[in-house]
Parts: sequence; C-alpha cells; structure tokens
Amino acid sequence: MRWGLLIPAGVLLLAACQTTTDGSGDTAPPQARPGIAANGATLTATDMVVDNILKAGVPYTATIKYETIGKGAEILRGCFTWSGEGPYCFKPSSTAAGEATWSLRTGNPNVYRLSGAIEYSSAGETRQTNFVSATIDVQ
Repeated sequence: MRWGLLIPAGVLLLAACQTTTDGSGDTAPPQARPGIAANGATLTATDMVVDNILKAGVPYTATIKYETIGKGAEILRGCFTWSGEGPYCFKPSSTAAGEATWSLRTGNPNVYRLSGAIEYSSAGETRQTNFVSATIDVQ
C-alpha cells in the first residue's frame, strides 16, 4: 500500500522538475532555444555629462555614459527628472558605444539636480539602468 502512494508522488515530482522557470515547458537551456537569450545584456549607467551653467529655454545636451555586460541591448529612451519632478522620457538624439545623448531644455531658472536613466530592450524585455545625476544651474 505504501508503494502505491509513493509511485504517483514520484511521477508528479519528476513532472514538476521538467517545467522551466519561464513557463514555456521547454526543457532545453535558454541559449539552445531560438530567440531566447540566457540573460540578455545588462547596462549600468556610470556618469552624466552636462554643462553646469545653462540658459533657460535653450536646448542643451545631456550624455549618459554606461557599461554593458553581454550583447543585444537596444537603447529605447532616456528618462529624466529635474530635482524630483518627472520622469520625462525622450528618444536619444544619438548613441555610440558606451554613451547616449539627449537634447533637453529647461524653461525655468533655478538650480536643479538633473537625474537620468536609460531605458533599453534586451532578451525581449524592457529594462532600465540605475539613475545618474548632475547639478545644473539654469539662468
């Protein structure tokens, strides 16, 4: 009688082990399945480069430098806050290896803490980097 209960329990346990964490039911490792990356790329923002003194209403450039681990990331947009106001998200005006640049404009004179993060796509997911910041004086 004990063996009669253990065998069905063992079959259920074995079946549970065959399901992947992504819910696809495919037991092949992610790198062996077409279109699915194991982890995709990871971007980490390292610095924001922007002029410290700016003129109100005049466009200026802000560049976020980043490091990449892995391959296959596509930069979608940058999201920015001015002393906590926002976020406001924009497509980059240019991208290059390790950096992306946006044209921004601030209309109100004040000293702001400009913070920005990069939103990117990797392995079929939309991801976001950490925020990096710089102080700007809009006159």
